[in-house]
Amino acid sequence: MVLFQQEGAMQLTITARVVGALRKDEEAGVFESFCPALQVYSQGTTEQEARAALESAVALFLSDCFQRGILDRTLNSRGFSQVLTSGIAQPLILPEEFATMRKTFPEAFEVEVALHLIASRGSTLAIHHTRNDA
Repeated sequence: MVLFQQEGAMQLTITARVVGALRKDEEAGVFESFCPALQVYSQGTTEQEARAALESAVALFLSDCFQRGILDRTLNSRGFSQVLTSGIAQPLILPEEFATMRKTFPEAFEVEVALHLIASRGSTLAIHHTRNDA
């Protein structure tokens, strides 16, 4: 997270790093991508397209949750909590509805997105998100 003041506007950048998973759906002829921590799915016709689509979906998910004022509640409902010391929290346990799908995602990759927040002097908040291409 980056916090800085620039020309009268407070700016905050929050970087989210989550694990994505990838699998080939032979029947549909597409690559499915999945972020288990956020319960977000996407797809693409190639592996690279599926990865990029998931990154975009994660960015839009976080941005939309923030804009609706439900980011904290949504993250808490998905098992996130603030870590006050260094280290990793408990292992992720997928909700039942995902466990019953019986799909395996053999390839894992990191998804990193940034949520940029700007508070102007008039307390108007502007939101921008960017993709970090690997």
